[in-house]
Amino acid sequence: MSLTELSQRLLFNSIVEVWVALCKDSDYDWQNKRAFNLFVTFIKNNNFEIKSLPVCPSGSGVKEQFEKKISILFGNPNSSFVLKTDQVTLNKLNNFKFDTI
Repeated sequence: MSLTELSQRLLFNSIVEVWVALCKDSDYDWQNKRAFNLFVTFIKNNNFEIKSLPVCPSGSGVKEQFEKKISILFGNPNSSFVLKTDQVTLNKLNNFKFDTI
């Protein structure tokens, strides 16, 4: 699903789902851990609206492992984190550069 489609479904979306959609739009491998870490740093440093949900990430698939990593990086392994996906956010996400990875 593209980032635009994702943003039309819900106002807040999982950071991992946003990452996957952004990668899909840019024809980039979303499972690249180094790129994912750079993305997390990018959203932490650029004042994105992020909310914590009192839901512990679970499961053992690749996406679930990325979700668990997000929870740890944001300081609460017992929460899931979502990103507001309004037009302001979509515009800011366009500033993430895959070519610097």
